[in-house]
Amino acid sequence: MALLRPSAFAALLLATSVDAFSSVGVAPLHSSTALRSPICVQARPSLVAPQMAADTPKSRRKVLGTAAAFAAGVLSHGLSTPVEAAPYALPPLPYDYKSLEPSIDEATMKFHHDKHFNAYTTNLNAALGDKAGSTSIVDLQKDAIKAGPGIRNNGGGFYNHGLFFEEMSGTKSAPSAELTKAINDAFGSEDAMKEKFNAAGAGRFGSGWAWLCSDRDGKLTIVSTPNQDNPLMEGADGYGTIPFLGLDVWEHAYYLKYQNLRPAYIKEWWNVVNWAKVSDYYAKYASKGQPVVW
Repeated sequence: MALLRPSAFAALLLATSVDAFSSVGVAPLHSSTALRSPICVQARPSLVAPQMAADTPKSRRKVLGTAAAFAAGVLSHGLSTPVEAAPYALPPLPYDYKSLEPSIDEATMKFHHDKHFNAYTTNLNAALGDKAGSTSIVDLQKDAIKAGPGIRNNGGGFYNHGLFFEEMSGTKSAPSAELTKAINDAFGSEDAMKEKFNAAGAGRFGSGWAWLCSDRDGKLTIVSTPNQDNPLMEGADGYGTIPFLGLDVWEHAYYLKYQNLRPAYIKEWWNVVNWAKVSDYYAKYASKGQPVVW
């Protein structure tokens, strides 16, 4: 997906030759190099120079004429695409789909990120309508329950999944010294923390999440929430604490590989936790009583 603002996109169409325009890269959703922008323009076949049997001056003039006409329309009237009203964009997966194997399989990652996460993104924008993007996704959490099911479920789904995918990696890591101390102070040891966390995830009836949270003094606790709730939502379980490590225990997160064996999925998930990222979130946000911005 190529991410460009309307003015930049129009300028590109006007100023670039057919040969140069056809070489513009289109970053896939899972590319870590894709920019995050409120406005996303989906590259369309009609906007990219086609592979022609005979590249003639006439064909070049025709393509350039079409591009110039489109650019003029953009400059005069603005982009007329659904994404104008969809400022919450699906974040790219920060690693390859296969990076978490064998703990989490490639097929699950594709469905989970590209289908489920994308659905929450799309539905959140639809629920907000012309107010989409008028506030940050973090600020949206506090009153999400009061706002109704559309915002509660999809706003929570968008925030929760963004945190979830950022906090995994195929590279082994360990908690920072600061986070290790906080874990030991609260639970006695890392193993004891994991045991309590695993129980919260496995014991969640139906769909939901398990969270490692911090109170405003930096003391850790474990919370479980149903569906797409999280402790940032006023009225939700654990409200007043700051979640900084979350585990998705919806069946779509594990069923392709683990079927009904949720505890096995939870146990394997610890192998792909990106403790460097989690430790950073704790130090910068949670330990200070501030919601994590991913």
